[in-house]
This record gives sequence, C-alpha cells and structure tokens, in this order.
Amino acid sequence: MSSTISKSIVWSLSDKFGFQVIGLLVQLILARMLNPDDFGALGIVMIFITLSNLILDGGFGAAIINKTDVTDTDLCSVFYLNMIISVILYVVLWFTSSLIETFFDIQALAILIKVGGLAFLINAAGIVQNALTMRDMQFHILARVRLISLSLASFVAISTAYVGFGVWSLIFFQLSMAVFKVIGLWIYSKWRLSRNFSKEAIKKMFPYGSSLMVSGVVSELFENIYSIVIGRSFSSYNLGLYYQSKNIQTLPVLTFSSAIENVIFSSFSRFKNSVEVMKCSFRKALKLECIIIFPLMLGLVFLAEPLVTVLFTDKWIEMVPILRIMAFSGMMYPIAVVNMNILKVTGRSDLYFRLTLVTRTIIVCLLVFSFKYGLLALIAVRSISSLVNGLIYQHYAGRMISYNLIHQYKDLWRILLAGLIMSASLFLFTEFYKNQMLVQLILGGMIGGLIYLFSLVLLKESFLHEILNYGKSITFKK
Repeated sequence: MSSTISKSIVWSLSDKFGFQVIGLLVQLILARMLNPDDFGALGIVMIFITLSNLILDGGFGAAIINKTDVTDTDLCSVFYLNMIISVILYVVLWFTSSLIETFFDIQALAILIKVGGLAFLINAAGIVQNALTMRDMQFHILARVRLISLSLASFVAISTAYVGFGVWSLIFFQLSMAVFKVIGLWIYSKWRLSRNFSKEAIKKMFPYGSSLMVSGVVSELFENIYSIVIGRSFSSYNLGLYYQSKNIQTLPVLTFSSAIENVIFSSFSRFKNSVEVMKCSFRKALKLECIIIFPLMLGLVFLAEPLVTVLFTDKWIEMVPILRIMAFSGMMYPIAVVNMNILKVTGRSDLYFRLTLVTRTIIVCLLVFSFKYGLLALIAVRSISSLVNGLIYQHYAGRMISYNLIHQYKDLWRILLAGLIMSASLFLFTEFYKNQMLVQLILGGMIGGLIYLFSLVLLKESFLHEILNYGKSITFKK
C-alpha cells in the first residue's frame, strides 16, 4: 500500500477505535443507569434519524468524493439541495410521529422522534465539509472532530442520565453529537458557502449519487425491518436487547471495517482507471479487515456471557444468545463492504442498486419464514441472510477486477483456520472456568488472542508479517 493510503488507514483506524472505545464506555455507563426499554425507544428513533441521514449523505456526499473535478458550484449546489431535503424530511417526520407512536405503542415516542429528528437537520449542514475532508484523505481532521464532539456529547448524556432524564439523555446525546461535529467540520474546513447554485451540477451528479442514495436507504430500511418487527410484535424490552446486542456486535466491525472502508473508497476512486493497482489494493484491504474482524467475532461468540455479565450487569443477561448469533453475521460484513466498494468506484452504482434490491428481497422472504418461530429464529435468519448477501456481492464485484469468490477465499483460508483454532481453545477454556466470568473475560480474551497470532505464524500467513513490518517502520521512523 502507498504511504498516503497507509497513513490514512492509521488515522482512520485511530479515529474509529477512539470513537468506538469512548462510545462503548458511554454505552456501559448508560446501560447501568437505564433499562432495556429506554434503549428500545431509542432504537425506534434511530431508525428514522439514520434513514434521513442516508438520504442526505448516502448519495451526493459519495458523488463529491468520486467526482474527478469538483467545483465550488458543485459543492454549493449539493449543500443547498441537502438543506432543502432535510427540511422536507423533518416536516414529514413531524406530522407522522403520532402515527409511529400508535403503531409501536411506546409512550412519548412521538415527542422523542420530533426532538431527535433535529439531529439530521443539523447533520445536513456538515455533509459537504465531511465529504471534502474524506476526498482529500485528511482523516486526521475527521479524527479530531469526531473524538472531540463525542467526548463533549458523552458528558451531556451521562450528566442528564445521572440527574434522572432517562431516555431523554440518549436523545440529547444524538443532538449534541450532531451540533459539536458540524461546528468542528466548519472550523477545520477551508471551503465556505457562497450563493452559487446550478441545476446542471446536480443533474451531472444525480445518476451516480441517486443510485447510491436509494441503495443505501433500501439497505438500511431492510436492515431495520428487524427492529420494526421486534418493536411492533414483541416488546420495547426485546427491542432494547436487540439494539444493545447490535451495538456490541458492530463495535469492532465499525471500528476497523468502516475505517478502512472510508480510506479504500477514497483511494480506489483515484485508481479506478488502473484495474491491476485497484486489485492489489483490494486484496490487501480485504485481508487487513478479515485478519482483525474474524477473531473478534469468533471470540465474541464464546465470551458473550462473561462480557454481558461483567460489563452490563445481570439485567441484560437475556441478550447473550442474541449477541452470539449476531456475531456470526459480523464475520461477513468486512467481505461484503470491500466488495461493495468495488462496485461503487468502478461506476457501477446501477448494478450496486440492483444487487441491493435482490439481497433485501432475500431478507424479506427469510423474515416472513422465520417470524412465527420467535425472536431467536428471527436473529438466526438475519445472520444467514448476511452470509448470502456477502456471497452475492463477492461474485459480482470479483468479476469487475478478475478476483472472483474462489480466489478471495484462497487468500483468506489461513485467517479463517486460525480463527477456528482460537475458537476451539476458547470453548475448552470457558468450559474449564465455567462459573468464573471475570476470569473468562480477561484471561480468555488474552489467551485466545495469543493462540490466534501463534496459529497465523504456524500457518505462515504472509500478510501478518507485512503488517508487523509496517508497524516497525512507523515505530522506528525518525
């Protein structure tokens, strides 16, 4: 990997790692102070905030990053369009909030949605600056902005929870996070808004941006079908368990996979005219993600109970089986993400959109099949659908750069085998120390990690040496 890409990955990882670690600590504190029902209500609010953010950021933000030459008119046009769309979305959300509250039968949900929805109105004001920073691969700036804003928002959330604001502390966290992040982006960004607006600029970016936007919205909507079904058909308590399990499962995934995704999308966009260079970068990005994510997800399967018991207390114990099942789907996430980026940077947003529809249709079919068998069956089918979806993206994206599904798994088999060896050792360890949760969590994690690394060395995984050599070059660089 080039020096620029490598440095960008380090900064992006630092950003994501710091962000997720602080976020986890805040979640742990709030989980001890609040109940699963509170997080269930937040889960519903976040569905609409996330969907709205995707409509605003998912298409034209990516279009700015991918466009070869970006003018001030392009940037101003996207900014004004995003602000108009955000106002329209908020008005729609305002007038439908009462219907949403009735549908889910959660008290005070309407006012939570009205206040929480202000977050995407605020976020809309920073989309252009965020895209420009990513386009220029200035991930050190994003790291500073995100970590500072998270720290300040965490203080707001914990303080309000401590004095008894309950679920409102979770809403205040989202709002304050949005405010601090947008302020930070405006401070660091050199771009300033002018009165330039061009319909032609929007039209040029619309085919690419709209396909990604619709794909992102459809993908997120179908992803949140599980939250909708659980919240409507089971209870806000069960939704809270699912929401918290999802947060834990996505913690390592978003820390590493999203960090690398941000960099590879920006870098692949630069190399999109050179298939061989892109293929080489793709292979390294894929192995880098999997060498980190595979052991973390497999370890989560066997250490879910001590993790929940020690960190979240016994009132969250019912989320252990949910967390274990969801950990399996986390293994496919990095593979799917890297392959999806190939479709994006090669300009095949149309194919990306069609595949999104196909994969989400599979989700609906499996959802209908599993719904009547209970919550755990629903979660299990979710994991199966993630596996199927990942394989589909691998097949089509691999064809774009002559790196098909079989070749990808030939590169990954040593990493997967090392993870399975680690899993077997963790199973024996947790059985031996069955009732000692703290020992399982601390020693089990350490022993599992050492066995995984030792297995990679025995299996002669060359990419491990490449990572270590790069680490040495950074450590001893003057």
